Amino acid sequence: MIGPCSENYLECGPSYFVGKGVRFGRSCLCAPTGLSKQVDPLTTALLVNAQKATDGRSQRRQKSADRIYDAAMELLEERSYADVSVEDICERAGVGRATFFRAYGGKDGLLRELNSRIARKIRDRLTQSGAPDLVSRLKVIGAEFAEVWSNATPGALALATDFTKSASVLEAHSIHPELLAEVIGVVREAMDKGEVDCSF
Repeated sequence: MIGPCSENYLECGPSYFVGKGVRFGRSCLCAPTGLSKQVDPLTTALLVNAQKATDGRSQRRQKSADRIYDAAMELLEERSYADVSVEDICERAGVGRATFFRAYGGKDGLLRELNSRIARKIRDRLTQSGAPDLVSRLKVIGAEFAEVWSNATPGALALATDFTKSASVLEAHSIHPELLAEVIGVVREAMDKGEVDCSF
């Protein structure tokens, strides 16, 4: 079922129900998790696919996506982002171009995957920390983000650096919807608990 957002958050703009309680839109905060889904259509498709059951086909696709990501990181340790082609990545990973584009949509999808992995680490650290309030939880996010980037592989650093140099502001924001979602989720939780004055 696809339809307009029916939640009452003032921050929500046009959004659409995609299925199984997941809503995506230009500025919708209505997902069951309370997290923002400000994403482009490609990222929307990736997020919807991530929520599907992991049957055999999904598991094979995930293994292919992991091989592609690992191959790209290896190549980015040797050459710049601009000098690494999709064909190079596919050859190193032992997959076809269609598999690459199905998994990542383009080279910028690799950076989305990197940020997705960082977001999972942040989520795990937040869960483990048990930080009680907004400021403590934001400090945990900042510390994990700093730690991840200070220990990043040369390939990951090259990917982020080269993409950032060539990306527009809108492109730069489209690569980290899950990182943004974690921060918005923490702030929304604090708002719901009354830790933040929402009367402005």
